[in-house]
Amino acid sequence: MLKIVQRGKKGIWQIVGTCPLTGRSIRQSTGTDSQGHAEAQRIQLETRLLDERTFGKRSTATFAEALNLYQSKGYSLRFTGPLTRHFHDWQLSDITDLEVSKFCQLTYPEASPQTVNRQVYTPLISIWRVAEDAGLCAPHRFKRPKQPEREAVTFATEEEIAKLLEAGSDRLRAAILVLTYTGARASEVCRLYAVHIDWAAQKVTFRKTKGGKPRQVALTPMTMEALLPLRTVTGPLLGFAQRYSLNQAIERACARAGLRHMASHEIGRHAFAARLLRQGKTLKEVQEAGGWSAKSMWMVAEIYAHLERSTTDAAVRDADKELRELQKPEERKKA
Repeated sequence: MLKIVQRGKKGIWQIVGTCPLTGRSIRQSTGTDSQGHAEAQRIQLETRLLDERTFGKRSTATFAEALNLYQSKGYSLRFTGPLTRHFHDWQLSDITDLEVSKFCQLTYPEASPQTVNRQVYTPLISIWRVAEDAGLCAPHRFKRPKQPEREAVTFATEEEIAKLLEAGSDRLRAAILVLTYTGARASEVCRLYAVHIDWAAQKVTFRKTKGGKPRQVALTPMTMEALLPLRTVTGPLLGFAQRYSLNQAIERACARAGLRHMASHEIGRHAFAARLLRQGKTLKEVQEAGGWSAKSMWMVAEIYAHLERSTTDAAVRDADKELRELQKPEERKKA
């Protein structure tokens, strides 16, 4: 039988004893010095153990158990803090769409649908899938918040990049070329050191990326030419401590060149993807070249599909080019 006993200087009640159904030895703190509340916890624990014995673990598993399993498998706990504080002792079977919606309103009352999706639904669904695979809960498809229509991305044109290069220092010029011809993020460029460049093979390795995996990219001749004078630099290769300082340098260069303000993403990943699509590459090739994971293919398609569509339309319009060339001699004969 389970009972409550008062222990310690603070008089905190503990639940101790052996579960008569399972023979399992139990000793856990109730966290309270209130006998009434401690007794309620004892009854709740006995009920849960009985349900687990009768109906199986699926009916009693808690969010905390699912989270521990999730963490043990090596998944990131980023964004799980607020979820854990709210749902820690909740049984998974009690976490419904309505309860998650209430949590969102309480914790992120002014957040955008994109933020709620990223910080609540994405980690929650990931944890749930791991728990489901382990038999801790039944399948459940949480309905994500409706996302607003994504605006078409803007990217730096080759003409804008050319003017920007003329307005920047040698290091900024090198940074811009690395950004736009490797599709690297500003933070990844700022973390580059000379040892990350294979000078003989003309390749760069980004050791720490957003996806968590190193990425190696071939460097263009122009990029190598800009990087070679920095070969002996001992600190950060391009001289920028963080992405904010790099973006500020880009902003100042844009002003000097008389260009619209462009962020590093427009010069980097967006221009990188647009260039490859303009050259006839597929979204799949863009995804692989830019280091997006296979799971992110949907995002690549959502952001850049309109650019691929433009290329496809141009290709279709040009489809009769060979036939037109073949017909030209005949047309001249008729004339």
